[in-house]
Amino acid sequence: MNKLTIPPVAAVVMLSLSGYASANDYDVIEYDKAVKINADFQVDMGFKEYLKVKGFAVVENKQSFTDNTTTYDIYNYKGSSNNTSLGNDAIGNNSGNVGLNMAAGSGNVQANNVALAVQEQVGGDNWGAYYGKDKKGGSKDVSKPTVDAEIFSDQYVGGNKTTVKGSSNTTYLGDNSIKNNSGNVGVNVAAGSGNLQANNFAAAVGNGEYFAAVATVSNKQKSDDNDSTYTGSLNKAEMGKNSINGNSGNVGVNAAAGDGNLQTNNLAAAVGNGVLQAAVATVYNNQMATYNTASYSSSNNNASLGAGSLSNNMGNIGVNIAAGSNNLQSNSLAVSAGNVSF
Repeated sequence: MNKLTIPPVAAVVMLSLSGYASANDYDVIEYDKAVKINADFQVDMGFKEYLKVKGFAVVENKQSFTDNTTTYDIYNYKGSSNNTSLGNDAIGNNSGNVGLNMAAGSGNVQANNVALAVQEQVGGDNWGAYYGKDKKGGSKDVSKPTVDAEIFSDQYVGGNKTTVKGSSNTTYLGDNSIKNNSGNVGVNVAAGSGNLQANNFAAAVGNGEYFAAVATVSNKQKSDDNDSTYTGSLNKAEMGKNSINGNSGNVGVNAAAGDGNLQTNNLAAAVGNGVLQAAVATVYNNQMATYNTASYSSSNNNASLGAGSLSNNMGNIGVNIAAGSNNLQSNSLAVSAGNVSF
C-alpha cells in the first residue's frame, strides 16, 4: 500500500457550507440550488474515463451589498470615523487554517474560503463498479473513484451611494504580524467603501488504485453602478513593519484603501499517486468594475506594508495592496502533481 502524506493545512479544516447536501454514488449534489456537481463525471485521458466521486469538499460563498445609502459627515455628526486595529505580533506561530478580516467603512465584502478533500484507498477497499461503453461499443468496467474539492465564491457590490465628509476610515495591523505560520493563512484589511476581497484555497489529495484528484476555484467579483463622494476625508489601510515573514504553505493578504477595489488570491491544488492517476487543478477568476463614479476632494487613500516585510517565506505567497478606486488585483495558482502509471 502506498503511503499518503497529508500537508500541514490538512491538520485543521474549516468549511462553511450553505444549503443542504445529499449524495450517493449516482446522485447530484446541490448547494442552495446554485451549485450542482455530478457525482459521476467524465475525464478525457486519451480515452474516456468515467469517475465516481468518493469524497466531496465544497464551499459556496455568496456575498452582496446593494442599493444602500451611507453618509459620514463629521461636521454634522460627531464621532463619524471608523477605526479597526490589531496589535503587534498578531497571527503568529499558528498551524492549520487561519482567516482574518478587518474592515473600516461601509459595504466592504471579505471572505476566506477553504475546501479540502483528502482520501486514501486502504487495502481491501472495494470501490464498487458500474459499466459503460468502450470505443468499440462493448461493455466495460469504467468506474474510477475520485476526490473533489470545489470553491464557488461570488461577491457583488452595486447600486450604492456613499458620501463622506471630513471623516476617516482606518485599519491597522501591528508590527511583526503574520509570522512563522504553517498551513493556510488568509488576511483581508480594508478601509473605505465597497472593497471586495477574497482568499480561496481548494485542495484535493488522493492516493490509491484508479484514483483521480480534482480541485477547482471559481472566483467572481463585480462592482457596478456605485456613486461615492469623499471630501476632506482619509481612508488608510496599514500593515506594520516586519510582517508576513517566515511562513510556510499558502499565504494570501489583501490590503485596500479607497473605494471599489477588487482583490483576490486563488490557489487550486490537486495531488495524487496511483495507477492511472488524473490530477486536475483549475482556477476561474472573473473581476469586473463598471459604471462606478468616485469623487475625491482634499482626500487621501493610503495603503502600506511596513519595512522588513515579505521575507523568508516558503510556498505560495500572494499579496495585493491598493489605494484609490476600482483597482483590480489577483494572484492565482493552479498546480497538479501525480504519479501516473498503467
